[in-house]
Amino acid sequence: MKKHAWLFILAFSFGLYTINAQNWKITGSDNSIILMGEGWIKVIDGSDEYQEGGPDEYSDEMYEEDEGEEETITMYNIAEKRMVIINEANQTYAEGTMEEYCDALKKMREGMSADMLQNMIEQQKAMPVPKVIVNKEKGEPILGYATVKYTIESDSGFFEEKWITNDSELNEITGAYREMLKFSSRLIACSVPDASFLRSDPEFSETYKEVQSSGFELMSFRYDSEGTESSSEVINIEKGVVPASEFKIPEGYTKRSFQEFMRAM
Repeated sequence: MKKHAWLFILAFSFGLYTINAQNWKITGSDNSIILMGEGWIKVIDGSDEYQEGGPDEYSDEMYEEDEGEEETITMYNIAEKRMVIINEANQTYAEGTMEEYCDALKKMREGMSADMLQNMIEQQKAMPVPKVIVNKEKGEPILGYATVKYTIESDSGFFEEKWITNDSELNEITGAYREMLKFSSRLIACSVPDASFLRSDPEFSETYKEVQSSGFELMSFRYDSEGTESSSEVINIEKGVVPASEFKIPEGYTKRSFQEFMRAM
């Protein structure tokens, strides 16, 4: 079973507008951490290990990061539509607006031949759009928060289970999460050369997006066509424990353009 970065993909799943009043620290089962405060959201990627088993064998154990794995840190400011990416291994960072990030991605694709790109687009357009079916029921409490369990299926079979909360204690986080989903949607759209690249994935259907934005996700299990599972779980939520210094770029780091940063990854 794969413990994927539960940042709700992107890999990019949080935002903010009221969290300046309080700050939050959210820890995932893969050692990933999300910090909120000072007008920013800071995402620290965790490990990405494969483990055998299924939901019944799932453990809350904190997994160590893979040896030699580089840690990537991303920070977002939704109000200003800005983002910062930090590479601790080579002590560099890139920062700018969403438009600048998308422009860098576009320039990275310019080396691809027009014929190759067009063929890829035609292949994607020929793929069927999946039908997504959602069932929901009362879920078990996670970290003491009541949840709703969503079971999501597509034409190819079982796709994902999600446990989502709307507990009033987490209203700040839930509202921030919904704002970031909008931000994330724009980033994902500019990461592909054509919208057709998203049409065959249930995750980008309107039905799936409705589930995703229904509350704050605390746990999920995803299944691919071969039965492989990936899991994500929030294992700790703390309020008021994050110092302002966490949202500063480390001293001595060298600034790069987004394009230069991407090439070095």
